Amino acid sequence: MKKYLLLFILSLSFQLLIAQDYNLVDDKVNQYPKQFHSIESLAKRISSDFTTNIDKTRALFYWVSNNITYDDHDANDGKGAYKRIKLDKNYKTKLTEQQIKYANKCLRKQMAVCEGYSQIMKHTLDILDIECEVISGYAKKNVREIGRVRNTSNHAWNAVKLNNKWQLIDATWSAGEYNYPANSTYFLIQPEQLILSHLPKDSKWQLLDKPITKSKFFFRPVIFYTYYTSGLKLSKDQIGLIKVKTGEKIKLVFSKIEKTTSYRYEFKNQTHTSPLKFKKEKDNYVAEIVFNDTRNSELTLYSNNTGVLEFKILAAK
Repeated sequence: MKKYLLLFILSLSFQLLIAQDYNLVDDKVNQYPKQFHSIESLAKRISSDFTTNIDKTRALFYWVSNNITYDDHDANDGKGAYKRIKLDKNYKTKLTEQQIKYANKCLRKQMAVCEGYSQIMKHTLDILDIECEVISGYAKKNVREIGRVRNTSNHAWNAVKLNNKWQLIDATWSAGEYNYPANSTYFLIQPEQLILSHLPKDSKWQLLDKPITKSKFFFRPVIFYTYYTSGLKLSKDQIGLIKVKTGEKIKLVFSKIEKTTSYRYEFKNQTHTSPLKFKKEKDNYVAEIVFNDTRNSELTLYSNNTGVLEFKILAAK
C-alpha cells in the first residue's frame, strides 16, 4: 500500500512540476515584444531563452495564442491564402515558400485565420528543429452543424513531435477565436479529447488506436473548451442529434460526472436555466429532460453557469 501511495505522490509531484515549468515559460514569454517581424527573429529569441523542445514549443504556442488576433475579415472574404502553383517537380518547394511568406505576413500583421496560426507554428518550429505538421480537417463549433456531414475542410491545427511522440496543438482555438478567452486547453491536448471537436482529413492524425468515422464525428454534440474541466464525460455512444416528441424525455448518458458541481440546462429561447439531475444506471449517469416544445430547438448544458455542451433537438411529429 505504501508503495502505491509513494508512486501516486511522485506522479502528482511530476504533474505539478510540469505545470510549474509552463508557468515559468509563460512568465518569460510575457516579457517578449508584442510583435516580431519574422519567424526567424521569433525563433531566435525562443532558442536563446529555452533549451528543451517542449519549452520551446510551449513558448511559441503561448506567444502566438496571446499576440495573434483571429482575423474575422480574412475568414469571411473567400480569398485563398496562396496563389495557384503549377504541378511540377518544384511544386513542394514553391508551396513551402508561399507558406513561409504567408506565416511572416500574419506575424507582422498580428492577425491570422487558422491557416496562418498553423503555418506560423510549423515553420517557426522547423527553424527550431522540432518536427511539426499542419493538420487539415473539420472543426464542429456550431450546433447547426450537428448531423450535417461536410466534405470540405474548414480548419487547420498542428501535430508536433516531442520525445518521439506526436502530440496535438490548436493555437487558433487557444487564442480565443469564436469568442472564447485565450486559454491553454488545446496545448498538447489528448487525442481522445480533441477528436470531440476536430476531425483530421487523414485519419492517421486522429492519433487514436481506433479512429472514428466522419459520420460519427458530425453526429456528436458541440463541445466547448470548458467541457474538459466540467467534470462531465459523455458516454461514447451519446449522439448530438436527438429526435423527440413533445412531452417525451430526452435521455443524456454520461460515464462520469462531478457530484460537487452544479449542472444546469436550457433550451433555445428560454429565459432561465433548470437544474440537471442524474440517476445512476449501472456504470453510467443518466439525465432525463422533458421536451415541451413543438418546434426544433437547441439544448445547452452548463457547468457552474458556463456553457459546456450543445445538442440539436428535432421535434418529431
